[in-house]
Amino acid sequence: MATKRKREPRGGVEPGAYARRMAKRAERDDDGEGRGDDDGARESDTAQGARWWLLEGEALSSAAWGWIDRLKSRHRRQSMMDALWEAVYKDTPIGTPLDNAIGVATMRTQQSRQNIVMSMVDTLRARIGKRRPMPVISADDAGPSEKLFAKRASRVLRRKMGKPDVERMSPMCARDGLIRGTGVAKAVRVGGDVQFERVPRRELFVDPAESQYGTPRVMAQVKRVDRGVLAAMFPDRAEDIRRAPRAERDEWRVLDETSDADLVEVAELWHLPSGPEAEDGIDELLTQALVYEQTDVPN
Repeated sequence: MATKRKREPRGGVEPGAYARRMAKRAERDDDGEGRGDDDGARESDTAQGARWWLLEGEALSSAAWGWIDRLKSRHRRQSMMDALWEAVYKDTPIGTPLDNAIGVATMRTQQSRQNIVMSMVDTLRARIGKRRPMPVISADDAGPSEKLFAKRASRVLRRKMGKPDVERMSPMCARDGLIRGTGVAKAVRVGGDVQFERVPRRELFVDPAESQYGTPRVMAQVKRVDRGVLAAMFPDRAEDIRRAPRAERDEWRVLDETSDADLVEVAELWHLPSGPEAEDGIDELLTQALVYEQTDVPN
């Protein structure tokens, strides 16, 4: 009959020593000593940085830009594919400036005489642009005054959406959707009016885990703004804007251009309120280490 041989402790360590050592380490962690407390502090710092909307001033700016930098590293593949599809549409090698026609001609990859991709995209964009749906405010089961107000409000909406700048922007947003898969238009409140601007998809950042159901609660837009325009928007911070660092070149543009434009990198971040009575919904506009405007987002 075979008997199971008892395993001897390695290195002469008596049995039960490992269990006693782990018990002592757990006691030190409960007392606030040892490695466990440091790990908890690091996790707390990371969570606090991810929840930038709970901070203020320079701490908010530093945490928000750190959150954006982490998202940029996650969005690199998407930005790279967007640059690739844009280059295919324009039939231009990535990183080649338009004025370097001699360099393009000497490359093995010659531009085709007929760009099939551009032709198909432009044709489909023209067909989509023929349809111009407009919003209509419904006033079912309403009185005469309410129906008259709904009719006038619908007329105002149609005038806003039929403005010349919107007509010029809409085909470009449709082109973005056909090339990259997503076209974005942003509504901006200017005084008592509303304006629209086209936003490239690479400027928007959301957490992939939070947006898996299509309803992200935190979003950021990072773009480059002329220094003079930014100073005119915030005259009280003109001196700080003048000292702000110059924006780096956009690495995801198809053309590797050099520019003398004096641009500043600006981030606008949104966080929706956590609940009906919560007061953590904000809209932040900031540059590196500076917060220019903070607006509460209503519930």
